[in-house]
Amino acid sequence: MTNSTAADETSPTTHALWFGIALADVIVFVGLCLTVVLIYLAQRRVERSKSFEIKYHGIYIIITALILFFAPFELRSSLFSPFAVMVVGSVYPIYESIYAVCTLDEGDDTLWLQYWVAQGTLSFSTEWIDDLEPSDWQQRWFEFEFFFMLWLSLPWTNGAALLQEYVTTPLIEPTLRPLIAKMDSWISKFIMMAVNATHLWFLWAAFEFLPASWKRMVWIGIGVVFPIGSSMVAIVSPGGLDDTFWLTYWATFGILFLLVDLLEDFIGFIPGYYTVAIFITVYLMVPRFKGADKIFRSVLVPLAGLEEMLIRKDAELVKHEVMRGIPEERRDTVLKEIAESYLAGSQKGGYSSIAVV
Repeated sequence: MTNSTAADETSPTTHALWFGIALADVIVFVGLCLTVVLIYLAQRRVERSKSFEIKYHGIYIIITALILFFAPFELRSSLFSPFAVMVVGSVYPIYESIYAVCTLDEGDDTLWLQYWVAQGTLSFSTEWIDDLEPSDWQQRWFEFEFFFMLWLSLPWTNGAALLQEYVTTPLIEPTLRPLIAKMDSWISKFIMMAVNATHLWFLWAAFEFLPASWKRMVWIGIGVVFPIGSSMVAIVSPGGLDDTFWLTYWATFGILFLLVDLLEDFIGFIPGYYTVAIFITVYLMVPRFKGADKIFRSVLVPLAGLEEMLIRKDAELVKHEVMRGIPEERRDTVLKEIAESYLAGSQKGGYSSIAVV
């Protein structure tokens, strides 16, 4: 019997009940809720750190060390579980990414794109650890993931921006940029070949004979490697359209990843399960299809209740595009005429008959 198992069996916290519920489960639930609330309030009300401020990182390290060294094992194994890592590292950032795309500010698009570059590199590429036999080493990994995700996203530490500034931009992006341009060309050629080539059926048949773990690895590689590189390039490129495109992709792929992971135990045995996942991923990824944008606007934005915010952003973008073709001395007059036209239509009830599609 391992020490962790023995501690779990003899710990009073594990067996203590609170209104018929294990006290450890209550503490875990409350702790996870408080963590999500903390991140939410921090994102909305705390200005993000613009540089490396050692006091914030020092405080964060001390708090993390106190929790990891003094919290009972059973609480750590429950609180820092794969589910908790998923909520803090994926579910909440997906919502924040949707919110960022719906705002006019391009800065928050870049911010969360920086997050997905770091989080995606670590989390998506190491998710196989979840399938290992439970061990103290595995538990320590979950704890590292949990606090690393917090470090990336909290405004005081702003770890994603620091990694981008000190690692990605100076060390990785210069080498990666020409490779991403080549990969973009290869992907376009592959899609054209896929439309016309019948021999892809043989590739599909060979893929279906692979073990499930290999299929999953191939799918994750397709969904992660090229988007991470493209996101790195987008962050340092001028303009915000490419940032928005790839942030939209990460939000939709994050949802797809969670759904595939959730349904795998129920329908993963069906032939073609990961083939479908690959086709959906390519549909989301390739700009020609605009799949991520379509799913984002028709599914994710309504679920998040952000339709009006996205409409206002689209209206502002249209306004800026229209104003670019109007002489500067005429812009105020044109804007006033457009505003009066909209107001007149609203007062006459002219918009109530417009069909919503």
